Amino acid sequence: MLPESVSGCGRNTQSINTNAELQLTDVDKIKKSSIFLCMANDYIPLLENSEGFIRKSIFFDNVRDFQGMTNINNEVLDTISVKPNSFILLNNGITVICDSFEQQNRRIKIKNPQIVNGCQTSNLLFMAYKQGKDISNVSISIKLIETSDPEIINDIVKGTNKQNIVYDAAFETTKPFHKDLERVFEAISSEEVINSDKIYYERRSRQFSNNYLIKQYQKVNIRILIQSYVSTFLKQPHQGHRHESL
Repeated sequence: MLPESVSGCGRNTQSINTNAELQLTDVDKIKKSSIFLCMANDYIPLLENSEGFIRKSIFFDNVRDFQGMTNINNEVLDTISVKPNSFILLNNGITVICDSFEQQNRRIKIKNPQIVNGCQTSNLLFMAYKQGKDISNVSISIKLIETSDPEIINDIVKGTNKQNIVYDAAFETTKPFHKDLERVFEAISSEEVINSDKIYYERRSRQFSNNYLIKQYQKVNIRILIQSYVSTFLKQPHQGHRHESL
């Protein structure tokens, strides 16, 4: 057996304690799969090597390494520190592929685990643990999949990591103000207005894409609103284009 730093494939067997299990439906070429709930401090043994460092080889099949302290990762670390009980509600969980896993009461023995989704979460939990933060109240979900089929593994890696980009402005539009604004647009564009003159607030991306009667020029999104506000009310039309990425 090669040392972990040389093999790059996480050739090891680790055990963690769990609180609950939900077995997933049968899938071709998947021997078995379950979702486990466990506390973050019980998850650490899966991450920590014999020298007390994070086990880098466990992320060998992940599409990205740890991205450092980005804005999102800072928010995650803040949740771990300040609102640990809310963590499981705000986090998508961790996906682990392994050669096999065995359950003995609450303890799960995992052979050759690979974290294919959840690299950022795992690194941040390990960071909090090393900083001496109490992570015993941080609950996490782990999707554990036993398979050795390369094609299935690749599909899982692609499926769990492929997401559409969501800009910060999209989260802004979920707030009550924008929902009220959508209703204002609806009220202004009442039945008395000619259909072609109606204006719609497209609060959510492609909200009206299935209605062919609504033309593109009738749709106003948050980007257009901000550009219009900057150009008109702030009287800075030369600055409006700076908000193009919203």
